[in-house]
Amino acid sequence: MVGDTEFEKDLDRPYFIIRGLSYKGSKVTVGIPLRSNINKEFAKKTDEYISTPPSDHTLTGKGNIAGWHIVKMIPIDFSVVVGQSIVAGSSLEIPFEIANTFSNTQLIEKVKKMLARFENGEQVFGAVDFDGAIGKLNESKSKK
Repeated sequence: MVGDTEFEKDLDRPYFIIRGLSYKGSKVTVGIPLRSNINKEFAKKTDEYISTPPSDHTLTGKGNIAGWHIVKMIPIDFSVVVGQSIVAGSSLEIPFEIANTFSNTQLIEKVKKMLARFENGEQVFGAVDFDGAIGKLNESKSKK
C-alpha cells in the first residue's frame, strides 16, 4: 500500500489523506497519521503537527499532545486506499469532533511546507525517509 513500513505497522491508525500534491515534479498522495501521544518535544515545533483534543485522556501522556503528525506523513498509493473500508466504531473511524477541530486549508499548507523541506534535502528529525518511501512505492507499483 505504501512505500514505508510505518503504515504497515499501524494499519489501524487513522490517516488524513491528501491527493495531488507536488513533490519533485510529480503528483503524490500522502497520509498524515492521527496520533494520540505526540512527544512534548514535537509540541515546540508547531509547523510539524496540528493538535486535536485527545479522544482518550489515558492515551496522551503528561505534557504530550494528540494531533495530526505532519512530520510522520507517508506517501501512499491512493488506488489501494480506495478499496479499504472503515468499520463504524473501529479505530479507523475518525470521530466527528476530532475531524472538525482544524482547518483543512491549514493542514494542507503545513503539509506543503513540509514537502518543500523534504524536497530541499532537509533532514527533519523524526520524519520518514520520504524519498526512500516513494522509491519503494514506485517499485511495488512497477511489479503489478
